Amino acid sequence: MRKLVLPIAAVAAIASASAAAVAATTVSSNFNASITIQAECKIQSLGNLNFGSYGVLDTARTASAGLDIQCTNGTGYAISLSNSATVGSITAAMTNAGNGEDVAYTATLSSTGGTGNGSVQSYTVGGNVPAQNTPSSATYTDTETVYVTY
Repeated sequence: MRKLVLPIAAVAAIASASAAAVAATTVSSNFNASITIQAECKIQSLGNLNFGSYGVLDTARTASAGLDIQCTNGTGYAISLSNSATVGSITAAMTNAGNGEDVAYTATLSSTGGTGNGSVQSYTVGGNVPAQNTPSSATYTDTETVYVTY
């Protein structure tokens, strides 16, 4: 019985030494993560002024369109309907290329600026077609631009 115990003990000692020899070693190193946030503004969405369908323009007609702007937190910005200055309201005309007639209207911003908070900030472009001489039956359109300067 003694002979049997000794070889088992010897095998256990060899197995233990072999396991220590193949045990994994761990090393580590650190890395840095960084990002530079720059001042930026984006027009995230801009709706269209759709005044609908009418016959005679004997009373004013109104419409509104949503304007969503997102700017970096703390970034001041101006909203304008002109590229050269902060203009909050314009008078324009929707025309029909086929008949050369037009429909006058105004477009007005609900605000001409703000300070970004990192989230989308919502504004409105309001439109008004005043009572006027009614042109021929047709579709009248115009394209205007919203500018955001920061």
